[in-house]
Amino acid sequence: MCLLHHPRDSPSLNVQIPPSCSEILLTDTPVKIVLSGQEPLAKLLARASLSDLVNRITVRCHLGALTSDQTTSYIDSRMRFAGSNEKVFEPEAKSLIHDYASGIPRQINNIATACLLNAAAQNLNKINEALVTDTMAEFRLP
Repeated sequence: MCLLHHPRDSPSLNVQIPPSCSEILLTDTPVKIVLSGQEPLAKLLARASLSDLVNRITVRCHLGALTSDQTTSYIDSRMRFAGSNEKVFEPEAKSLIHDYASGIPRQINNIATACLLNAAAQNLNKINEALVTDTMAEFRLP
């Protein structure tokens, strides 16, 4: 199996094939390819010129935006996975992160990580709404 990732800002489907995959592609061995990307990839695959490729896609999965409750659970889960036993993010902070990130998991990660860095720099144990707002301004996050 080969995993190919489509860069977010690439206007074409020119992806580089990893060396581990290029040797397999030269043989008669059936190959399963996982093509990974974000919304621009879906728009790219909608082009008529790629219809042959699209017809060969057997499974599609789309990770949509999380709800506010899902964002709260997601942040709590990621913190537990990182080894935290306490609630570092106050509920209002998680809600604000959800609003800023529009529920997009990658953006939630970026904002939460920036908040953790900002809190550590200020020697704070809790992340509240004010810290999220300050972090968004300081780190110039969207």
